[in-house]
Amino acid sequence: MTWVVPDGSDSEYDDYYTSPVDAMNHLADWCTLGDVIVPVSARCTLMIAPGTYDLGADQQIIMHEKVDIIGMGVGSTIIRGFVKGS
Repeated sequence: MTWVVPDGSDSEYDDYYTSPVDAMNHLADWCTLGDVIVPVSARCTLMIAPGTYDLGADQQIIMHEKVDIIGMGVGSTIIRGFVKGS
């Protein structure tokens, strides 16, 4: 499990990302058991702290099997972005 917190926030977490896109792009860095990538039967969780996360024009969150993404509620965790095309 790892956390995403708003950029510039005073976070109480030791290891975290400031972008959900960056966290999912570095899945192998946090979705592990020691030096071993988590087995197929296990799940990893990306927790997204309250705040607004603006995605750049060319950014999108790539979903992965066995990874749960959890925000802190409608209206408190907001991910904004727009992707053109398919």
